[in-house]
Amino acid sequence: MTHEGYGDEIPALDLRRQRLRSGILFTAAIVLSGAVVVFLFGLEPPVQGTERYAAVGDFPSGHAWFNTQSPISLYGDLSGHVVVLLFSDFSRLSDVRDLSRFEALADDYEDQPVELIVVYVTTDSTASAWRSTVAAWGIGLPVIVDDDGLVSRSMMADRYPLVQVLDSHGRVAGRYHESWTTTDLAGVVDDVIMLGQAGRSLASDPYDVMPGEFIPPGMEEGDR
Repeated sequence: MTHEGYGDEIPALDLRRQRLRSGILFTAAIVLSGAVVVFLFGLEPPVQGTERYAAVGDFPSGHAWFNTQSPISLYGDLSGHVVVLLFSDFSRLSDVRDLSRFEALADDYEDQPVELIVVYVTTDSTASAWRSTVAAWGIGLPVIVDDDGLVSRSMMADRYPLVQVLDSHGRVAGRYHESWTTTDLAGVVDDVIMLGQAGRSLASDPYDVMPGEFIPPGMEEGDR
């Protein structure tokens, strides 16, 4: 017994299978592409000029503060704030220009939940020396003295001068060394503010700094 046309049915069947397989693969590719697009659009827009880092630690205790009556807590007092830090040892002529620009930036955001803080990196161990430096440089912003390197390590600062922008979650959104003087720092801060507003994590009011100074007990004469 013979089956006429059976030989012709096999190629036709293979063709249908190939078309079905191609259709399945095409549909899967469309679904996968859509998932990728949704994922990409769901990401936070990148902050210009930098990559995202992990959250930093809080300001360590046991350090002197100037231009504020009490130590400032990053995750307490400044919760939900955008924080900009200037790390410097104030040993270069260019530091005059850097400080002037940094304080001008503070004036631009005085009515917003943005706090600018100076981290004074020094090997001096006396409160009188720290006080003299703050006065000589005319620093009007809150200053934390990093005389043991703990502040820099907590904030993941590796060299100076350094400007670091922290978002409303305490994460590093921008880290700039010498290049910060040519960076649109206000643009970076604006981007971070918008991200905080979009994520509803931005504080509603600026932090109210009370003028004064805080010297931990036993440090007035430089002894820990």
